[in-house]
Amino acid sequence: MVHCTKCGAENKDDARYCVQCGQPLYPSREEARMYKKEREEMCFGAHWAPGAWGLFFGIIIVFAGLVLLINATTGLGIDVWPFIVIAFGIMIVIGVLARPRR
Repeated sequence: MVHCTKCGAENKDDARYCVQCGQPLYPSREEARMYKKEREEMCFGAHWAPGAWGLFFGIIIVFAGLVLLINATTGLGIDVWPFIVIAFGIMIVIGVLARPRR
């Protein structure tokens, strides 16, 4: 038996609509898709856009490279590693920003 979510009436297993109030017993494909999307957003953080984590970590890497660069310039010579770290961070940020949106 299938119970109606609106009125609680019992319906046969093969019924598509409630015999008492006429409410659909099963969601439409569109409603099911929207429910799934909402559930995924709740689980995976809708407040963060899909590329926000990549952008965040890319900026952190750029700042780490800048710190390495500042520390390297206080010594006798300039090391190449800060520039590699900065370039890596910039590539991550550009990759996130250039990514096509859904």
